[in-house]
Amino acid sequence: MPRGSRWSLRLSKELNNQIESFDSPSLEKGFLYRALGFTLATGLEADKVEVLLLELLYKTDYSDDFDWEGVILCFGLCARGQVKTVLGVLHDFEERIQESEQSWQIGAWRVRHPCSIVSSLGAS
Repeated sequence: MPRGSRWSLRLSKELNNQIESFDSPSLEKGFLYRALGFTLATGLEADKVEVLLLELLYKTDYSDDFDWEGVILCFGLCARGQVKTVLGVLHDFEERIQESEQSWQIGAWRVRHPCSIVSSLGAS
């Protein structure tokens, strides 16, 4: 990894970590979202960008409009240099959400209908 990439990676990790340190809305947190987006767009290896973006997606409070908009801004800025990676991360995240929703729905159904599975197995 080229020296500049190591520095950018360390900076990106630190920016990502600091985002949680500030309340929403704040100028500092808005700056961190922008800075992270710009830093991730600077030519880091795609796998490193992917990990940091997924981490950001998982720790975001989507009920907070400021954070939601901050993530959108970060992803938009990052996409200027990493569009394939950003699209891939969004696709992965969507699939994981669908999988967790399906497993939640199956679990909720089982709680509501505990005997249905057992009785259907016994009827065979």
